[in-house]
Formats: sequence, structure tokens, C-alpha cells
Amino acid sequence: PDAFHGFILSGTALEPSGIKIPNLLLLAKVFSRLFPRFSIPLRRAPYPLLAQDPAVEAAFHADPLTLRSITARFATECLALIDSLQPRMESLCCPLLLLHGGADPVNALAGAQRLFEKARSADKQLIVYEHNLHEPFHDTAQSQAIEDVCSWVQARIPAQGIDAGR
Repeated sequence: PDAFHGFILSGTALEPSGIKIPNLLLLAKVFSRLFPRFSIPLRRAPYPLLAQDPAVEAAFHADPLTLRSITARFATECLALIDSLQPRMESLCCPLLLLHGGADPVNALAGAQRLFEKARSADKQLIVYEHNLHEPFHDTAQSQAIEDVCSWVQARIPAQGIDAGR
């Protein structure tokens, strides 16, 4: 914890939406054990996930670095990691800024709210961009989100800067 001066998290992946379906989880765990490299295609949702602007969605899907599939092992390990973080939220005591779209279909706002409530940090802030989806930095609140992060960082950096030797 001493290595960090603070955390800024956007679209906090502590409560993924729509993927914790018991039968699918059981199947994924079986495939993870027996066929860990089994590829699970990531289907394109019939509705926007990241931002309300269709150009943002199109650019995301056209990006060659966007994942088109994941392995069964990767999927189950990600979910296990999320589960393992839940009881450790109280140990977070450095400055914390959480940004979340109020209409995020990827990660439920409840996960960010739970982290905000449980973190022991005396310096914490949760900003919800009411009608934004998963990416506030690419949605209608883009300029506000950037301004919020810049203000938050500037308020916490001493005039002389952060001591890099620490």
C-alpha cells in the first residue's frame, strides 16, 4: 500500500453484469479444468455497452486489439480474482477516486458503491455520471470526467511534486 499515492478507477469491475449465471459458471469451471484453452467467443451486444455515441462503439469493435474471444481458464480466473477482492476492500486506505457510468451495462454500479463504502480511506470520492455507459471518458460526460480526474489529482499533488524516491 505504501507504493501507491492513490487509485483512480473507472467502470470498476467488481460486479460484472449478466455473466454470473449459475449454469454457465459451472460449465465454465468444468471447461477451465478439462479444456483450459477452450475459446469462448465474445459476442457483440445488440445494444451499446461503452458509450451512447455509435462512432465510439464502432471504433472499439474495429480496433484489432479488442478481444474477440477469451479462454475458459481466463474467464474463470477473472471471476475468481473479483471474488477474492471482495473481502479485502477494507484494506484500501490511500486516496481513492471512483468514476462510474450510472447506466453501465458491463459492470454494475453496486460494485463501485460497495468499494466506496468498505474502503478505509478517509479521502475517497465516487462520481456517477448518471446517463453514461461503461466508458465515461468516451461518453457524453467525457469533458467532465477528464476535468474531475485532473482536479482530483491536482488537489493531491504537493506543489513540489511527488517524491519519486519513496
